[in-house]
Amino acid sequence: MPVILWQIWGFVSPGLYRHERRYALPFILSAIALFIMGAWIAYWTLPMALKWLADVGGNNITQRTRPRSTTNSSRT
Repeated sequence: MPVILWQIWGFVSPGLYRHERRYALPFILSAIALFIMGAWIAYWTLPMALKWLADVGGNNITQRTRPRSTTNSSRT
């Protein structure tokens, strides 16, 4: 992700005026902070959300929590 952002900045920055460039650092820092907070919230809530979905599904749904269990084990 940092490489992509660096490439985007390299493309956009020549077209900006000097007074517009000074807004870039606060924007980038806030974007990084918001991304980290969103990732933390997802990490914290995902187990609870999956438990809730499993409870709502009831006994009619087979839960496959491991990637190996979703593939066909009989290969030809």
